[in-house]
Amino acid sequence: MVNPTHLNILSQGVRTWNQWRRANSHAPVDLQEADLREINLQKADLREADFSRANLEKADLREVILLRANLNGANLREVNLEGARFWEVSLEGADLSRANLEKADLREVILLRANLNGANLERVILWGANLREANLQEANLKRANLRAANFEGANLEGANLERVKLLDVRDFRAEGKLLGFNPEKVNLRRANLRKVNLRRANLRKANLEGASLWDANFEGANLAEVSLREINLWEANLREVDLERANLKRANLNRTNLEGANLKNAYLLGANLYKAKLKEANLAGANLQDAYLVEADLSKANLLQADLGGANLKGANLKDADLVGVSLWEVYLWEANLEGVNLQQAKNISLKRVKLACNWQKATFDEAFRSQLNETPDPETLPDCNREQQFGLCRINYRGRD
Repeated sequence: MVNPTHLNILSQGVRTWNQWRRANSHAPVDLQEADLREINLQKADLREADFSRANLEKADLREVILLRANLNGANLREVNLEGARFWEVSLEGADLSRANLEKADLREVILLRANLNGANLERVILWGANLREANLQEANLKRANLRAANFEGANLEGANLERVKLLDVRDFRAEGKLLGFNPEKVNLRRANLRKVNLRRANLRKANLEGASLWDANFEGANLAEVSLREINLWEANLREVDLERANLKRANLNRTNLEGANLKNAYLLGANLYKAKLKEANLAGANLQDAYLVEADLSKANLLQADLGGANLKGANLKDADLVGVSLWEVYLWEANLEGVNLQQAKNISLKRVKLACNWQKATFDEAFRSQLNETPDPETLPDCNREQQFGLCRINYRGRD
């Protein structure tokens, strides 16, 4: 329970409290379950105070010092904590919904199962913070520093993570102690990032396995070497995203926008790319074995030396794509559009399978293969390449088969 003496001193104002705190710096402060609604404690020194289960709703806590304080289960709804210092504070299960934490310093803070619904966390420092299972729905994390933060099981639905910093290499010092976090330990495993705005975010080498990223916006983000195995990115915006060497094994990229994306040497084995937009994407050296690319738009894409072994390209648009040196072992090309495609030096290419595609006559092949192709009889069932379909800004004439 709350210590009446401490509560009485606090009620006399910040100046009185800070004077008492300086004179009693080692005294434990007990404000458990205190009713401090709408109190003004701006710039108060509250380090190591116990506010567990206290009610601080709508309080003014701007620029307060809360080093190593205990706020477990506290009610901090709509509290103004702008510029507050929270180093090593425990906020497990605390309610910070709609709180203002702009520019607050929350290094190594414990926010396990905390409620940050609608909170303003713009430019906040969350170095090494534990946000496991926290609720960050609709939270504003714009320009926040999340280096080494743990978001496992967190809900970030509708949150704004525009320009968040996950790999900032600058050093921060706290009371002379260097906080040397490993920039490659960002953990967003199983996080709910549905409809999250991660535009231009730096997530290089982050662990996003099992996260829900349906309809998320990653436009221009850095996802190089990220683990996205079996991830759900259905209808996500990954336009111009850097996914070089990313692991997208068996990922769901159904109708995902990957126009202009860098997927060089990416691992896409068994990935679902149904109707994905890959126009002008760089897939050089990518592993697309057994990938499902039915009706995908690969126009003007770079597939140089890519491995498409066993991939399904039924009805895909490959107009003007570069497939030099690509591996096409057992690739399904029924009604795929090969107009303007460069297939020189292609490996494991099948004469019969090419003739199941549309506009193969307008593709570029090695001379010897072209001669064999002209001599090969047409298949008994010819592809239907007449009906008009749209693929991004490129209109072609052919249709997929049910």
